[in-house]
Amino acid sequence: MKFVMLTDTKQNNLRVALHQIWVSLYVEYVVKNPLSPVEHPGGIGVANELFERGLDSFVVRIPFTTPA
Repeated sequence: MKFVMLTDTKQNNLRVALHQIWVSLYVEYVVKNPLSPVEHPGGIGVANELFERGLDSFVVRIPFTTPA
Protein backbone atom coordinates (compact mmCIF):
# COMPACT_ATOMS: atom_id res chain seq x y z
CA MET A 1 0.00 0.00 0.00
CA LYS A 2 1.34 3.43 -0.91
CA PHE A 3 0.01 6.78 0.15
CA VAL A 4 0.72 9.65 -2.22
CA MET A 5 0.00 13.30 -1.52
CA LEU A 6 0.30 15.83 -4.33
CA THR A 7 1.44 19.23 -3.13
CA ASP A 8 3.20 22.35 -4.32
CA THR A 9 6.91 21.82 -5.09
CA LYS A 10 7.72 24.45 -2.44
CA GLN A 11 5.95 22.43 0.26
CA ASN A 12 7.97 20.99 3.14
CA ASN A 13 8.45 17.22 3.32
CA LEU A 14 5.22 15.50 4.38
CA ARG A 15 6.76 12.10 5.17
CA VAL A 16 5.71 12.40 8.83
CA ALA A 17 2.12 13.22 7.84
CA LEU A 18 1.98 10.23 5.49
CA HIS A 19 3.30 7.98 8.27
CA GLN A 20 0.62 9.30 10.62
CA ILE A 21 -2.04 8.54 8.01
CA TRP A 22 -0.73 4.98 7.82
CA VAL A 23 -0.48 4.38 11.57
CA SER A 24 -3.38 6.41 12.93
CA LEU A 25 -5.95 5.91 10.19
CA TYR A 26 -5.20 3.04 7.82
CA VAL A 27 -4.05 0.54 10.44
CA GLU A 28 -6.78 1.50 12.90
CA TYR A 29 -9.74 1.64 10.51
CA VAL A 30 -8.80 -0.80 7.74
CA VAL A 31 -6.21 -3.33 8.92
CA LYS A 32 -7.75 -3.91 12.35
CA ASN A 33 -11.28 -4.12 10.91
CA PRO A 34 -12.04 -7.76 10.03
CA LEU A 35 -14.88 -6.68 7.72
CA SER A 36 -12.73 -4.33 5.64
CA PRO A 37 -10.68 -5.81 2.78
CA VAL A 38 -6.95 -5.14 3.14
CA GLU A 39 -6.18 -5.64 -0.55
CA HIS A 40 -7.66 -3.31 -3.14
CA PRO A 41 -7.03 -4.76 -6.62
CA GLY A 42 -7.25 -2.67 -9.73
CA GLY A 43 -6.65 0.64 -7.95
CA ILE A 44 -10.17 0.71 -6.50
CA GLY A 45 -8.92 2.33 -3.32
CA VAL A 46 -9.96 2.00 0.28
CA ALA A 47 -13.74 1.80 0.62
CA ASN A 48 -13.99 2.41 4.34
CA GLU A 49 -16.13 5.29 5.55
CA LEU A 50 -14.32 5.74 8.88
CA PHE A 51 -10.95 5.87 7.10
CA GLU A 52 -12.24 8.38 4.55
CA ARG A 53 -13.77 10.66 7.19
CA GLY A 54 -10.65 10.45 9.34
CA LEU A 55 -8.45 11.20 6.33
CA ASP A 56 -10.54 14.24 5.39
CA SER A 57 -10.28 15.59 8.95
CA PHE A 58 -6.54 14.89 9.13
CA VAL A 59 -5.67 16.53 5.81
CA VAL A 60 -7.58 19.70 6.69
CA ARG A 61 -5.49 20.06 9.88
CA ILE A 62 -2.06 19.66 8.20
CA PRO A 63 -0.21 22.99 8.41
CA PHE A 64 0.69 23.63 4.80
CA THR A 65 3.45 26.16 5.15
CA THR A 66 6.13 26.79 2.58
CA PRO A 67 9.78 27.10 3.55
CA ALA A 68 11.26 30.59 3.81
